[in-house]
Amino acid sequence: MNSVSASSFVFPDGRSAVDAYRGLRTLVASRSPGEEELVTSPWVQNHWSLIIWKLASYVRSKPDMFEEWWKFEKVMDQMRYRFVTFLYSSAR
Repeated sequence: MNSVSASSFVFPDGRSAVDAYRGLRTLVASRSPGEEELVTSPWVQNHWSLIIWKLASYVRSKPDMFEEWWKFEKVMDQMRYRFVTFLYSSAR
């Protein structure tokens, strides 16, 4: 897996970057109405590929982490963290 192949990764249950985009927009809209417009598809797609690539590296180096880390919910945890950092801290 690399950052390019990670961009099109779909979990076995069918969830992908499209679902991450919808989920993140919904979450931001519920917590910070009006700021959901800051969640863009290109931003989510970029971070999706980087997060998938990172998590794939984790589970490849420590296979015992597979069950805990290789799931959509863990990707969304990372996505939320990155977005909050981007939005409120302007950190990159």
